[in-house]
Formats: sequence, structure tokens, C-alpha cells
Amino acid sequence: FPYTTLFRSVETQAEVACRGGVAREEYTLQFPQGMRILSVPDDVNVSNEYLSYHASYRLKGRSLSIQRVLTDKLPGPTCTPQVVETYKKLGDVVQDDLRSQVLYKLPKGRRPG
Repeated sequence: FPYTTLFRSVETQAEVACRGGVAREEYTLQFPQGMRILSVPDDVNVSNEYLSYHASYRLKGRSLSIQRVLTDKLPGPTCTPQVVETYKKLGDVVQDDLRSQVLYKLPKGRRPG
């Protein structure tokens, strides 16, 4: 997902190059017959003055629809160290969501694939 690593490892006392933008990701997962979906990630809605992130997870039958939208409102073309720190705090929440998992259980005796 673009933008999420923009300032992850930057430790700076000087201004850095930055830019705004929007990234959108939408897809649907179709699970096989008999597979039980035990848990899906919670929706996420967070924002600050530089970044907003919205993720939704909708399970209907055997289909899971996922939508993620990240709106990067960085002023550009450069950002101060204070802006970078504020951005990173919300970036951690985004990273946690991107690592979230769907938990499922296969029927007894069935192997994946």
C-alpha cells in the first residue's frame, strides 16, 4: 500500500521531501464452500491534519469485501521534523491494520489447496 512506509525509518532534524496523494484499494475474497470464517479485522477510521485512513471489512456469506483508502494531506514539497513525527504516529495505526488477518477454519479432513 503506497505511502505507508514514507516516514517509517526517517529520523531527522532537517526537512525532508514529501508530497500528498490518495491511495485506494478494493478487493473481494471468495472463500470455498465449507470454510468457516472465525474472525475478520475491525473497521478502522483515523485521521489527523496530515493523513486519513479508512478501512472496512464486510463479510457476506462466503465473500469478504475489503476497502482501504489512505488520503495523504502532506503540504509538500518539504516537511518539517514535527510534521514527520505526527505523520508517523498515524502511520503506525495504518501498518497495524495492513498486518491484520482473517481467521478461518477448514472442515475436518480437508487440506488447503
